[in-house]
Order: sequence, then C-alpha cells, then structure tokens
Amino acid sequence: MVLEAAKNDITFTLIGNGHIGKRHAAIIEALPDAELVIGKREARDENREGEETLEGLRQKVEEDLPEARSQKLVTVIATPNYLHCKQAIAAMENGSDVIIEKPMGLNAEECRLVIKRASELDKKVFCVMQNRYSPPSVWLKDLIGSNRLGKIFQVQVNCFWNRNESYYQGSSWKGKLEKDGGTLFTQFSHFVDTLFWLFGDIEPISAQFFNHNHPYIEFEDSGVISAVRVKNEELRIKSPINSSLLPLTSENTLTSSLLPLNSKSALHSSLLPLTSENTLTSPLLPLHSKSALNSSLLPLHSFPIQINYSTSAYAQNLESSITILAENGNVKVGGQYMDQVLVCNIKDYEMPELKPTLPPNNYGTYKGSASNHEYVYKNVLDVLNGLAEIDCTAEEGLKVVEFIEKVYALDPFSRSPQKRHGEHR
Repeated sequence: MVLEAAKNDITFTLIGNGHIGKRHAAIIEALPDAELVIGKREARDENREGEETLEGLRQKVEEDLPEARSQKLVTVIATPNYLHCKQAIAAMENGSDVIIEKPMGLNAEECRLVIKRASELDKKVFCVMQNRYSPPSVWLKDLIGSNRLGKIFQVQVNCFWNRNESYYQGSSWKGKLEKDGGTLFTQFSHFVDTLFWLFGDIEPISAQFFNHNHPYIEFEDSGVISAVRVKNEELRIKSPINSSLLPLTSENTLTSSLLPLNSKSALHSSLLPLTSENTLTSPLLPLHSKSALNSSLLPLHSFPIQINYSTSAYAQNLESSITILAENGNVKVGGQYMDQVLVCNIKDYEMPELKPTLPPNNYGTYKGSASNHEYVYKNVLDVLNGLAEIDCTAEEGLKVVEFIEKVYALDPFSRSPQKRHGEHR
C-alpha cells in the first residue's frame, strides 16, 4: 500500500523505539515527502522511564522536536503506556499534532486532559486502533450498520494469547501495575475498541480476574467480563451500589434479556427468567455491592456481551474471536487474530469475497494484533490535507480507557498487593 503525503511535506517525530516504535518508523520512512526524526532520548530504549513530571517531559520532547522545516509536524507516541498522555500533551504544547499508540492512557482523567489541551491548542489527536481496518472487521461493521443481522441477541469475545516470561524479562514497565496498567490495556484494548466501534456504548456489569501462571507480574493474566450494550440516554451509570436492594417500579424496571447479578463473574451468576413482556417481575431486585448498575434503565434493544481473555495460552496465541447471535443469523470471526470469517449463516445473504488480511505484527518471540498501521497513516495524511475525518478520535480512545477502568474497579482486591501476595478475604 502506497501512502502519499500530498503537496506539503510532513515531519514525523517518533518517540519510542521498542517493537511497535520500529513498526511506525518503517512506515514513516516509506512515505514520500515525509521526514522522520527519531526522538533523541525516549526512543533509545523502550524501557527507559524518562522524567515523571510534565515539565520534565515537555523539555525532553522540545529537544526531540525538529526545527520547523515544514508546516505540518506530527509526533508519534510509541512509549510505555504510562507516558502516553504526558508526552502527547508535551508534544502538542510544542506545536505538534499527535499519534498515540494504544492505549491512549492508563486513566480517564489524563485522557480528558489530552482532549482539553488539544481543543485549546487546536491540535489533532489520532488514536491507533488498527484492527478496525482488517477486512473481516470492516465486513462486520457493514453488516451491523446495514441492519442485515436484525436484532442482536448476544455477543461473545474470546481472546486467548500467550505472553511468557521472556516477554516481561528485562522490562522496567511491562507487568508493572502503575506503568503497564494490566492485560486489558496492553494486550486486549484493541478488542474493547472493536466492541465500541461495532455496537456503540457498552457498560461492564461484573468481572472476575485470575493469575494462572504469571507470578512475576503485578496483575491478572486472565479475566471474564459481563457487559451490556446500551444507549447513552437509556442507561445512566453512577457509582457502584453498596449492598443495596433496588425496588422495581414502573420507572426503573429492568428489561435486559439476561442480567447477571453476581459481582464476580457471569460464570457464577444467576440468570433471571423474563416474562413475555421481557420484564423482570420480582418486586425487589437484589444487587451485589460490586454491581455497576444504579437506578438504571436497560433498553429493550440492549444485549449481553461476554468477554473472556487470557495471556496463559500454551506456547502461542490461540484465538481472537467474536461471535454474534442475532435475529437473522449468526456470524463468527476468529482465527488467532480475528482475521478469518469462520461462520456466516445469515438469512438471504451470500458471503462476499473479502480482501486478504494482512499478517499480524511479528515481534520475534511473540506476535501481536493485525499489522494495519499503513491505514492509520493513510488516514493521518488525508486528515492533514483536508480530505477526511479522523478514524479513531481521542474521544473514542477515552471510551476504551473508561471501560477498562470500570472493569478493574469491579473487583479491585484481585489486583491489590494483598491478593498478589497470597492473602485472601
């Protein structure tokens, strides 16, 4: 795929020279009329922590940015997760638009500050979620957008990867709670983004976390999440309830087809049967203290979503898949990297021939998500030349971070030092 920088030269500054930074560098260097400048400090070592203060980062980024040799300056943030927001702000304050590798950040507050400064400085923020460009993902987006599937009943996502000890060895940030953030941030935020991109807003209801065989990391290696697809105006999520009973009235009757109530996992949840009107008829609905629901209305067209994830698969990545059960058919996209249409059984529909899927990013000892960064840069160039809108905005990046924060808040003890050191409640 050939990317063109159109009429005006663009200078890209790359901060971060780890595996994914090298991937960005290779693409930028292939662009005509675009110059690549490697950040002099942060890019030397993917494990280098750098300055913690915003002022320190600002000074370091300012030294890394080149003299203005073109009208368009873009800084690529491909550093450890915990530095993303700070470095993006520093780059924007030095006159640059920014591309931020996933995740956008490790907490929603920092991500909101990025959005605020981008608005104040009139800078563009591009979030990298390249799985959207895979042909099976584009096909799913069209299926759902055209309502070909009709009413969606249920969705399940399975992501079973391998990340062994060599992946974490020698790193000052991988596997560290405050710098890595957790498995959902580093390995599986792409698939959370896919759910938001395909279905709109989703909210977590329950979660359970495990560490099966990674005693050297500070968080889970596996988890089970139960969530629900909602509409903003119809489900209002507030703070978690503390051991409360929510009376059901005509104003707040829950209408989800399946509502798992246990705080830990849908695997342990009771599923309440519904009447023909799709309404729970119990006069009192007990909600566990960990539940995210509080005085909420679930719309009739909401549906349950189950997310199962792990980095404990033996020897190699096993599966990345999404299964959709719907009124007019069932589909499953799977394979190791959600790159193959495995099931397409849709009423009065013939499966089209899709474009070939690009191979996953190969980092030598392990493999990552789809290698579609060329399309990210195609969008960046088109936007900077006034030909397109941003494909993955900062606001969309924020939604993923907010969701993951809410998921981890459902059972914080599982990620606490006490739990990691073997203490039990």
